[in-house]
Amino acid sequence: MESSETAKAPHSFSFITHTDTRHLRWATCFAQLVAFCNRRDELFPSDLLAGIYVANFDRISKFWPNPNLFDDFVAEHCDWSEPRGMTWQRWDDELRKATRRWHLPFRISLPWLRKPSKQFYGSMFRGSPDWQRLFDTGEKLTPYKVSERGRLLPLLTPEIMLLAFIRTDDLPLGKHLEETGLLMDELENAAKRHIEHPEKLMF
Repeated sequence: MESSETAKAPHSFSFITHTDTRHLRWATCFAQLVAFCNRRDELFPSDLLAGIYVANFDRISKFWPNPNLFDDFVAEHCDWSEPRGMTWQRWDDELRKATRRWHLPFRISLPWLRKPSKQFYGSMFRGSPDWQRLFDTGEKLTPYKVSERGRLLPLLTPEIMLLAFIRTDDLPLGKHLEETGLLMDELENAAKRHIEHPEKLMF
């Protein structure tokens, strides 16, 4: 028999309503970096779209007749015009700064001499209401379920979340995105294609 502690474990994570593929996790990390660079701790759908652009461009650019349309859209609507390679470099720079802080020798720090600084690693971010609505839509759209923490959870991919932008009611960014000439049939087929072992996309 399971111990009472083991039996209760899944309920302690009841706030987790889905899990992500490794590709979407990278996109979410870059979404947080975009918010951080824009001096925000609240995540908006536009941040996720910019994150997908940076992390998953090779996967999703094929859903436009001209990939430059997506590139221009992110610059215009997501407040992010930095080339993808430079954003990856920015990520590496933040990681190096964090690593140096973790390995500094012990020293006394006087509070009144400490300069205020905000670092990306260690920053906390919260999702805006539109961010939450977007993910709620993604959870309903995805055909994939995986076992996580003793529960069967929806698995989200970049393609599913791109489709969720279009399918989320009253999300202006989604309407603008569709107007770029997004190839909806190809996107939907890719988002809902059969995958024998979707759990392998998590790692």
